[in-house]
Order: sequence, then C-alpha cells, then structure tokens
Amino acid sequence: MRVPSASHRLSAIHGPFAAHEPFAPHRPYASHMPSAPHRHQRGAVLFVSLLLLLALTVVSVMLARTQMLEERMALNDNNQATAVEAAEAALRSAEAGLLTGSYTNFAANNAGLYVLEAASGSVMDPTPGSVYPTLDWSSTSTNTIAYTGPSMPVVAAPRFIIEQLPAVALPGGSVTAPGYGSSTPTAQVYRVTAHSYGGDKSAAATLQSIVR
Repeated sequence: MRVPSASHRLSAIHGPFAAHEPFAPHRPYASHMPSAPHRHQRGAVLFVSLLLLLALTVVSVMLARTQMLEERMALNDNNQATAVEAAEAALRSAEAGLLTGSYTNFAANNAGLYVLEAASGSVMDPTPGSVYPTLDWSSTSTNTIAYTGPSMPVVAAPRFIIEQLPAVALPGGSVTAPGYGSSTPTAQVYRVTAHSYGGDKSAAATLQSIVR
C-alpha cells in the first residue's frame, strides 16, 4: 500500500482544518482629526475673515448712506433753483406789465395792486410797512396775481403783487420840493414782490424789484 506524501495530505484536508493564508497583523485605525495647532490656525482664519466681512459691511452701509444724502441734497438744490427761476419769471412778467400799462388800478387796493404809504402802511396792513408779509402765498385768492406765462415745473403757479410806493424826485432834481412823499411828485415808483414754490412746497422763493 502506498502512503501519500505530506503535500498530498495537506491538499486533501478540507473544512475547518484547511490551510489558510498567513494571518495579517491588525493595524491600528489611523485618525483623520486635525492636530491641535491646525485647529488653532483654522479658528484664527475664521475670526479674521469675520472681522473683514464686518468692516466691509460697515463701509458699504456708510457709502450707501452718503450717496443717499448727496442725492437728497442735489434734489433739494434743484428744487430751490426751480422755485427761484419761477419767481424770477413772475417778477419779470409783472415788470413788463407795469411798463406796458397793464397794471394801473392801484387806488382800489385789491387784486394784487396796492398803495403803500410810508406812515400808514397799506389797506391790508395798517401798520407802516409792506403788505406782502401778511399774504398767504399758497392761496389762490384775489389778493395776489397769478403768473400766466409759459408753464414751469412747479407745484403751483407763481404769484405776485405790485405796490405803488411814494413818489420820489428824479436824479438831479431838488430833494426839498418834489421829494419823497411830496404832493407834487416827479417820478412814480413801484415795488414788485413775486413768490413761487418749487417742484413741491418744501422749497419756496420770494423776490422783489423796484420799478420806476
């Protein structure tokens, strides 16, 4: 009888006693957590980033507020300039009407035409002075005259009044006889007061001129 060799005996063994590969030694689990210095560095970078973001936010807000303030200032300046231009237009229109004889009925002391006395004031204001401080320029009453010239970008039509002032002496004439307030005047003088709002009633302008 033939005895199997050792190699054959090993190959013939099956089951739980079969041959296995050599056992690999256990490797400890390698941790992927950053070390303490790395964690400190990441925390510092995050803190600096937050500070920079906060600074940029503050600067952006300040720039936006500055721009809004400049826009409001420009709008107010434009509104005021519009009011001045409209009052100027009304002033020139009234002056032209005086020179062409359109306004003559000052004795009635109404409808925007008044007589101003040096001692007694005017019919609407009995104290010495002008009538225009007592007027409500926002009203469309007959106490003032509405400007009827070319349309302007204002909230309401400019208005004006004309006051007949005491007569004065002409240049080179005597100031003793035909002088200021004299019964024998040589020259008649008028004062025109024009008022206008701008694009809204937050801006207004009042202009005056003397016409002889």
